[in-house]
Parts: sequence; C-alpha cells; structure tokens
Amino acid sequence: MSACGSKAKDLFQMLVAGVGGQGSVLISHIIASAAIKAGYRVRVGEKFGAAMRGGAVSSHIRMFKTGEYAPLIPEGQADAVMALEPLEGLRVSATYLRPSGVVVMNVAPVYPVDVNVGWARYPSVDSIIKGLEEMGAKVYTLNATELAIQAGTAKVMNSVVLGAFYSTGVLPVDRETLLETLREGVPKGTEEVNVRAFELGEKALKGR
Repeated sequence: MSACGSKAKDLFQMLVAGVGGQGSVLISHIIASAAIKAGYRVRVGEKFGAAMRGGAVSSHIRMFKTGEYAPLIPEGQADAVMALEPLEGLRVSATYLRPSGVVVMNVAPVYPVDVNVGWARYPSVDSIIKGLEEMGAKVYTLNATELAIQAGTAKVMNSVVLGAFYSTGVLPVDRETLLETLREGVPKGTEEVNVRAFELGEKALKGR
C-alpha cells in the first residue's frame, strides 16, 4: 500500500490496544483529533482493566462522514488494530477485527503479574502472530520499544507504532495533519522526540 494514507472512506474503524502506562489513550486521542482535522466526525470509546497496574487498555476509534455511530465498534467490524503490546493486540483482534483487517504490532511484550510470579505462561510472539494470520489478518510487526529508545526514550513507543501504522496506508489521514496533531497532543517539550519516533516507525515498515 501507499505510505501517503489511504483514500477517504465514509467509515473507518480501528482500535488501539495496550496496557496501562503505554500511552494508548493519548495516542488514540491524537489519531481522533487528526481525523477531525481531516474532515471526519469521530467517536472514541475506551475500555480499561487495572490500567494503573499494567492492565488491559483499549480505545475504539470510529471515523465517519455521514450517519451516527456509538463509541464502541461492534464485534468483527474493525478495519485495523494498532497494538502497543502483542498479547493485547491478539485479544482485541480476536473479538473486533474483521476478516482481512490490518494489525500493526509492537512485538515487545509486557508481562502481567501472574506471568512474572509464575502462575501463568505468556505465549510466544511467534504464536501470537500465527494466531492473527490464521484469523485472516494482515500483520505488520516491529520492535517499537527498541526504536523508541533509539529515538531518545522508551516513553515514545506509542509514536513509533503510530508511524508504522501510518506507513501501511490504511489510515485515512494525511501525514502532515497527523504529525501536526502529534506535536500538539504530546507533552510540551517532547514534540521532537515524538516526531523522531514516528519517523523511525514509518521507515521500519516502508516497502513491506
């Protein structure tokens, strides 16, 4: 696909999936604000686990030109999932992603408490990717955490994944608008490191 953003659609539905502390809510609101600038009406719905303790966090983003929509995407109807954490990406996709939908996934896991104390096993990332592909998803992967550290700090991992997500061409928002909104939406003083992170994510998936 082109890396200039996909053509405008009457309805585009996506989710951002991660765990508490990864900035999934912030990046979802940046995407929503960019979509509004691009001429969409937008609804955002959020679901939280024990977010402050690393629990699951997912944000539903519905962009539409006409009609009216509830904040949450119906099961099996999402066009894409932007996964900041692999297992959460799989969980969300299994419920919401439509057949042949797109998943952009950071492959660096965040292990929950029950895994860290030995009460549960975390599946291999390869098995997570295989599970998504068996669902019919088009899966793009990158180690966004490593790229964020390369940009300047692991805290901008969400911007790395955003850049990668943009580069697939599925997001119906142009690059200039997305970067302008990213600069406006991140904490003051972190604009440039977030833009560097976006660009590293964008380059990581170009040509795939």
